[in-house]
Amino acid sequence: MGKLQYDQGLQQLSAHAFAYLQPDGGWGWSNSGLIAGKKESLLVDTLFDLKLTRRMLEEMQPKLEGPIRKLVNTHHNGDHCYGNELVPEADIIAHRACRDEMVKVPPGLLVQLLAADNIVGKYARECFGHFDFEGITLTPPTTVFDDRLTLYIDDLPIELIFLGPAHTAGDIIVHFPEEGVVYTGDLLFHLCTPLIWEGTCEQWLKALDAIMALNAEHIVPGHGPLADNAGVQTQKDYLGYLWDRAQELHTQGVPVQEAINKVHLGIYGEWEAAERVAANMIRFYQILSGQVDDPVNIPQVFQSMAETYYARKA
Repeated sequence: MGKLQYDQGLQQLSAHAFAYLQPDGGWGWSNSGLIAGKKESLLVDTLFDLKLTRRMLEEMQPKLEGPIRKLVNTHHNGDHCYGNELVPEADIIAHRACRDEMVKVPPGLLVQLLAADNIVGKYARECFGHFDFEGITLTPPTTVFDDRLTLYIDDLPIELIFLGPAHTAGDIIVHFPEEGVVYTGDLLFHLCTPLIWEGTCEQWLKALDAIMALNAEHIVPGHGPLADNAGVQTQKDYLGYLWDRAQELHTQGVPVQEAINKVHLGIYGEWEAAERVAANMIRFYQILSGQVDDPVNIPQVFQSMAETYYARKA
């Protein structure tokens, strides 16, 4: 791909496709996409709050001939859907599990997290203090699907493909084969630390293989700069390394918090939000203990990430 493209704002990828990038790709700084047609357009994800989403839509406006009539949410995390209400004319489309999970995590929960008077609250304010969660009306998908769905923009096929549960239960990609573009949502964190919630490492690695098999010229990650297949492989290497270490340490009977401290991240320690190693190890231990279908203990995860973050800064 050459020089990494990671400037703030809208970048044109092909005749119809655009990426909207938000450096530095850390907590909440997600990417979105636009496929602009003459009759109607398709938006891939909104942003974490209303101010950011409004700014994005304003920047996209000059590129639109047809209005945004379709909005695809790649998964349920708020940094990819909390701006949905600002696209009121769009049919909001997502995987069935995305809708189910979205309604469980209203913006008010983040407001409570930010207000906590403890290490978790302090950490949350560092991660999310840039965003405004007040006044957001959670606006879930109006159309759901289970495996694949084909949409059309100017008679050009857009493939929605379910590849979860990996990062979350309802991960999908948006593939625009005519112009060699794929929007991965958070199946790809490019050069920043991925985070597993409801999925498994095995399925996530399969999902990344499926993305690479598309041989897309332009890969738009959920976070981080534009990527190619080499960037996807880099995330595979991280997940594979961490999964191997989790299996070794779990077999040895090492407690999870001690296991987190035993993982040597090397170059991965330079990635944004490297403390997510704690969340990933907690989930991997949960899977290895036969609790794959149990929900993640969010307070435990944020407590462990906060402790890891401040220990690394000390």
